[in-house]
Amino acid sequence: MDALAAYDSSDEELSPRFDLQAIVQVPLAPQMYYVNTNVPDFNSNNNLTMYNGGNQSAHPAAIPLNTNLKIADMHLLSHDGGINTARTGIRASLNSVAIDDYTFNEQFRVGQSLTRRAQMNIPASSGAGENQKLTSKSKRKWEETLAIDDDHSGPWAEVTNRSLAQQKQEQDLAEIQGRKAAADAKKKGTKADIEAAAKEEEERTAKKAEKVHAGPESEPSIKNSDTTHHLPPPISGKSDAQIMHASSTFHGESEVDYQGRSWTVPPAGLRPGESEDIQRYIPKKCIKKFSGHTKGVQAIQFLPDTGHLLLSAGMEGKCKIWDIYGDRSVRRTYHGHSEAVRAVSFSNTGVQFLSAGYDRVTRLWDTETGQAIGTFCNNKMGYECKFYPIDNHLFLVPCSDHNIYQWDTRTGHVVQEYTHHLGAVNTVTFFDEGRKFFSTSDDKKILSWEFDMNVPIRIIAEQDMFSIPAVTMHPNLQYWAGQSMNNTIVIYSCIGEKVRLIKNKVFKGHNNAGYACQIGFSADGQYVTSGDGFGNLHVWDWKTTKAYRKFQAHDNGPCMGNVWHPRHASWMATCGWDGLIKLWE
Repeated sequence: MDALAAYDSSDEELSPRFDLQAIVQVPLAPQMYYVNTNVPDFNSNNNLTMYNGGNQSAHPAAIPLNTNLKIADMHLLSHDGGINTARTGIRASLNSVAIDDYTFNEQFRVGQSLTRRAQMNIPASSGAGENQKLTSKSKRKWEETLAIDDDHSGPWAEVTNRSLAQQKQEQDLAEIQGRKAAADAKKKGTKADIEAAAKEEEERTAKKAEKVHAGPESEPSIKNSDTTHHLPPPISGKSDAQIMHASSTFHGESEVDYQGRSWTVPPAGLRPGESEDIQRYIPKKCIKKFSGHTKGVQAIQFLPDTGHLLLSAGMEGKCKIWDIYGDRSVRRTYHGHSEAVRAVSFSNTGVQFLSAGYDRVTRLWDTETGQAIGTFCNNKMGYECKFYPIDNHLFLVPCSDHNIYQWDTRTGHVVQEYTHHLGAVNTVTFFDEGRKFFSTSDDKKILSWEFDMNVPIRIIAEQDMFSIPAVTMHPNLQYWAGQSMNNTIVIYSCIGEKVRLIKNKVFKGHNNAGYACQIGFSADGQYVTSGDGFGNLHVWDWKTTKAYRKFQAHDNGPCMGNVWHPRHASWMATCGWDGLIKLWE
């Protein structure tokens, strides 16, 4: 060991591969000690000896080798040789290691250099036996080096830098003392003291409640806003007593003519199943304006096959039927919804029709008498209502709760639920002769179903797909058009069991984003029409997707619905949020 201690070298070259701390400065008031880790001094008991930085002959501390030194629990010598404990958070380990000469020499040179550099920053002691004193600059540097956060304070930390546990303990103690003082004041204090103590207690409680509700400062409060659907409040219960009473009003002189025929019978000469014209043309002028709704009109539909009556859904909560061939006036008004009517749908024969409103109620009406045959409510907002083509006793209602409900008009109960969508279901459309149907939803997926089976047989979901809030079947029943929310109309084929996208057939040029504008087809399938958010009506060619015409159909809002007459050439009806229904020719 003496030979090692005497070993020295003049080579000042440093090796960058080692980052050794030659001197660990362990602060301890009133003295400071140093542990020289490069030139240890071993005693006969194979221990490491710690010396006072000013006088190595005073107060040695023997620490056995192969001992992990955790300075947080390390025992250091005091001035009188006693034992003190300091918490610094520094960790060290002393072990005896056998190394070769080359490694020892290299580490020794690095250690000497680091020792000299460290000694240059430490002021020399005024004399042997005296304690080293740090200058104010060195002391500040030393405090910054050992500065630790509030969770763990260093030995020189001020009182304000105490741990969180101590602060919490002091706060609890102060609160207890405050409560005790308030209780004493109530017992033997004056009225003013009692009021002051009560006020202080209220302020303390209010501050504590604010901290609890505010939460951590790093987490800003986020307002939970759901802008997907603005729905009316749900109806409590399902009884008819809690739902608006249904009624109807006939607006003619008599519901039957002189021969006893009902007002719903087609006019003479218009027989079902016969078509007046084969070739269809684009309408050019408005020949009639139907005004009777006090608010906007959401949807319209011609009576199946003959088309001599027109059904409309008003946003004031009423449905109306208009005469097309006669005096072209309103024939009957149906009162059954307390909120706007969202959708209407005729049965196969037109004898009955369904209406779904924003009041979460779906009603089944008798077209001729105006009687509400059935009322269906499960506190779910229905966006559409469609009769089952094979059996009109069943119908489907896609709802905002991500489900599709299948109702039976004979029992008035839900007989099946379709529950695989992840967003509000907008539309349902039957294909394959009514044996299957597909649904579109706000989750940007298209699901194909086997009727009366709650398992989708096909799921269409692509990254570039958008929500489709309106769908119309092509007259040949092999294709359907969807109003996509990226200002386009997309076409899908539904031949047999497969539903797939026709990528090269896309209709563009209108601005419909945000509106569920109805799509129309001419009776021969030659033309495709759609309204937009500015009240315009657009006409495209089905085969070439070329835009033929664009004209202003409605003012003060979007053009929501457009349907072609099933029998008459070039007749078309449109509706909008201006409250008007227009017949074009």
